[in-house]
Amino acid sequence: MHHRRLRLVNALLQADILNQQNAINVRRRRRQRRWWVRPWILRRPAYGHFEHLMVELRIEDPASFQNFVRFEPDMFQELVDRVSPIIAKQDTNFRKALEPGLKIAITLRYLATGETSKSLGYGFRVAYNSICLFLPEVCRVIVQVLADEVMKTPTTPDEW
Repeated sequence: MHHRRLRLVNALLQADILNQQNAINVRRRRRQRRWWVRPWILRRPAYGHFEHLMVELRIEDPASFQNFVRFEPDMFQELVDRVSPIIAKQDTNFRKALEPGLKIAITLRYLATGETSKSLGYGFRVAYNSICLFLPEVCRVIVQVLADEVMKTPTTPDEW
């Protein structure tokens, strides 16, 4: 009788240990990705707004370019030149970093239209979660770079 109880307790302990190990393995096991980057995003160089539409507008119709991002082409380029060194990221073995000009164009379009990150992602062919990550950074850097000349704080009572 005593040996049967010991065997039963031993079997229950082994079953419990196996269940715990299975639970740990299930948590550790990651869902297999279908793809690293969605195929339509990989076609950004061929079809994205920044790479084609904005280039065409800049050359053929500067007024429409200004309507699209609310900046004249030359002023847009100046902003890109001033902000790029701060927001540029390094390419890695796994991915090519987004161009600073692309990030600035998406940010300006977001500010001009209020479009959602998902909607902008489709047109510019950039993952919406990437847009959500860089939008605040680009806005902060634009303010940092332009604050002194655009938003001058009054220093005297007469300036107020």
